[in-house]
Amino acid sequence: MPLMNEAMPKEEWERMQRGEKTNRPKPIPRTEPTFPKVKDLIKFEDIPLTEFDKVMNAKMRRIRNEEGVNFIGYDVTILLKGKRGAGRPKEDESEPSPRTLTGWMIEGDYEKLRRQR
Repeated sequence: MPLMNEAMPKEEWERMQRGEKTNRPKPIPRTEPTFPKVKDLIKFEDIPLTEFDKVMNAKMRRIRNEEGVNFIGYDVTILLKGKRGAGRPKEDESEPSPRTLTGWMIEGDYEKLRRQR
């Protein structure tokens, strides 16, 4: 839907109706919105897929940036398998306890993670 600042001037419209050559309008620059500041942001690249077990909880939440643009994401709690110390034999210790990763993921990263399961 065109905006008012994209509307064609009356002279330009009449020239187009007569079939005459019209001046090409300048393209209106549309900048990418800035990403909102999120203190507990989880990116897909930050999750170790070898230790990934399952997503315990996911709830949709929208975060608004300074420009008023909404970013859709999920508050997630991810269960990771316990990590054993390097060079330690499995017989010496019991099964390590699972770890959790809690934070906000942008929708695209969350969907990518769901496909990995």
